[in-house]
Amino acid sequence: MDGVSRTGRMSRRSRIALGVLAAFVVLVGVVASVGYFRAGDIVARRAERMAHDRYDVAMRVGEAHVGTRGIRLTNVELRFPEVDRSVVRIAAIDIAGSPLAIAARRLAAVERIDVHGGELRAVLDDALLEAIVARRARESTTTSNASAAAVARPPLHIDSIAVELLDDQGMLVRALDASADVDGDRAMLRSHVIELGDERGDRIHLDDATANLRRDGRWRIKTFDADNGDARWELALDSLDQASEARLVRRLRDAALRVRHALATSDAEPAAASESRLDRLTTRDAAFHLARASVATGAGDDAKRIGLLDVGVRRLDASRFRLVGQGTGHAGIEARWNLELDPEALRAEGTVRVTRLPLALVGPLIPDIPWEPTMPGLVSLDVEFHAHGLEEVTFRGAIEVEGAALDSRRISAEPIRDLAVRIEGEGTLRPLEHHIVLGAARITTGGVSLLWQGRAELGRGHYVLRGSLVMPRTSCDRAVHAIPADVLGPLMGFRLSGQIGGRMDIDLDRDDLDRTRLDFEVNDECIFDEAPPEADLMRFEAPFHHEVLEPDGTVFSMETGPETPNWVSYGSISPYVVDAVVSHEDGAFFRHRGFAPWAIRDAVVRNLREGRYVVGASTITMQLAKNVFLHREKTLIRKVQEVILTWWLERSLDKQRIMELYLNVIEYGPGVYGLRNAARYYFGCSPSAITPVGAAFLAIILPAPKHYGVPSSGTFGETMRARVGHFLEHMAGQGRLDPETLALAMQELASFRFRNGGGSTVTSPTGDEDRSDGTNSMDWVPTP
Repeated sequence: MDGVSRTGRMSRRSRIALGVLAAFVVLVGVVASVGYFRAGDIVARRAERMAHDRYDVAMRVGEAHVGTRGIRLTNVELRFPEVDRSVVRIAAIDIAGSPLAIAARRLAAVERIDVHGGELRAVLDDALLEAIVARRARESTTTSNASAAAVARPPLHIDSIAVELLDDQGMLVRALDASADVDGDRAMLRSHVIELGDERGDRIHLDDATANLRRDGRWRIKTFDADNGDARWELALDSLDQASEARLVRRLRDAALRVRHALATSDAEPAAASESRLDRLTTRDAAFHLARASVATGAGDDAKRIGLLDVGVRRLDASRFRLVGQGTGHAGIEARWNLELDPEALRAEGTVRVTRLPLALVGPLIPDIPWEPTMPGLVSLDVEFHAHGLEEVTFRGAIEVEGAALDSRRISAEPIRDLAVRIEGEGTLRPLEHHIVLGAARITTGGVSLLWQGRAELGRGHYVLRGSLVMPRTSCDRAVHAIPADVLGPLMGFRLSGQIGGRMDIDLDRDDLDRTRLDFEVNDECIFDEAPPEADLMRFEAPFHHEVLEPDGTVFSMETGPETPNWVSYGSISPYVVDAVVSHEDGAFFRHRGFAPWAIRDAVVRNLREGRYVVGASTITMQLAKNVFLHREKTLIRKVQEVILTWWLERSLDKQRIMELYLNVIEYGPGVYGLRNAARYYFGCSPSAITPVGAAFLAIILPAPKHYGVPSSGTFGETMRARVGHFLEHMAGQGRLDPETLALAMQELASFRFRNGGGSTVTSPTGDEDRSDGTNSMDWVPTP
């Protein structure tokens, strides 16, 4: 009984104890719940106050949750108080560790920090940089390096952050899905996508970029790897100093300089004198790698691209990097390079080999060459170089261009396409000055090589050519057809046999043109075996139509040739006309083979001095070539065709036949073509009866015949009379007029009148013209 009572009493006591305990638990739970929610608010406010006091950053925490093993902050926003356009927003921050320990020991009690989601948007302006400087200055006065080093920093993990850095031109850098892991003195930064620039202009795109950093007093990059890089440059630039850096590169450089200056200004412990800028950015064994990259210029369908690049960079010492890489692209593009770079001294040296690179990628860097706007063509180069910045680059190697096109009205009315040339040599380039000095070089086109021995210096408004250009003996046919097809035009039909070689010695200085020297030596054993239909000389053996395209676009046409009323044979031409024309137009006509080196020299000097095409050094044969085969346009193409036709005419016709053709087709006045028509128009006589005065007048007006005609006065003006008199004396001085003939001619000149006055004439059955009044056109008959 007692035992039962005792058991009952114990049960009641237990129930009472349990009830009291339950009530206590409930009370503690209620109190803990209230404390928990109150603790979250306290943590949020304390975090905001700490950010303001220690870092001068305005921090706003949406919510704070305190658990037994850590703290979570959500919807966090950070701003510099004085910076309106920069902000950090974070979805959640998890701080692992005992909340009580963290409250007591702060950062030392934190086991790990995880940052999840958010964005960092900063505008790189003066306000932001000043805030950074102020923050670093405040840190340097409140925390010594020793005490900072004693504080154990907890591991930090960041994921899914979007980073945007802007400058005054718009988006500069964007990182998407960025993350980071920082543990002690090691850090790894990753970003799924990094974009530099924006869609409006130059830009760089990188996928899966990873950077490893090490800290030894300061954070430095140890490795950087990225995949699938892509760069696009819109190089529509006007000058080489602009083309040397794309706009995006200049923006990145300017941003880096501003940040570096701000950090250096606020650095509590300046770098040692022996510490280079590279030491402040990278470790001594730093390495970088970029795989499957591509580079393009232009936009849309016009973009030119080289792709699948593999680029590696390894640091060599305090200031130098080694840059190695290779790449392939569409249409057989291949590239390989091995360079040493010294960014501190702006020096670079090494080798670059590229095959079939689109000309559009490099053409804008050579703006003085009139490339066709779409820049077709490919460039291959194999160059060893040494560069000191962009101030001076020495080089040795070869560059080859194929399939290129030039577009210049001075060269041709239409673009010249399918150009191919290879240049091997050495020299010095000063890109910012548009200045190049070329030493010995071999220039090859169409299988024909030209050797330059000497010094060629080309710059803005200045050039010096001093040396020799040599063409070793080669096939005549190959030499001609090495000229581009668009230049030869209808002359592609020429076929030659034999060999030709030559040498041109040149001494030309833009600042001393009067001392210019041009000497030619040609070993010409060529034989013209075939001529194209457009150059058939047989048509001149019978009547033919001679057509001339006038400057106003109209076409003058007349029938001439043997057995036509307009034709005069060489034997029926006054010898005074031949002597006067030779004396005025081409004094060595009967001695040279179509070309006059001294005339070429004088024409080069005059054209260079005038800065435009003024004279063409044309001999009589060259004038015949352009009168019967070519148009009036003054272009380089026409001059090349004129040279080939002249060479052919001299090999195909004797001098008398050339002179006969020339005098029968050239212009002597407005609408006056051919010597017979000129004799009729000016003098009312046959070509055989032209006097020395008439011959001198005709020779004098040949360079610009459209400016002359029979004057209304019917006689010479004072200026023309004086010119004719001086020219007659010049002919006598050359032995082309004897003293007696000169005296008679001067007598005639004193009373000379145009006998025909431009009136109508009657053509006799024999082809000789007589005046309608039956009188002789001249009262002075030349001696045979």
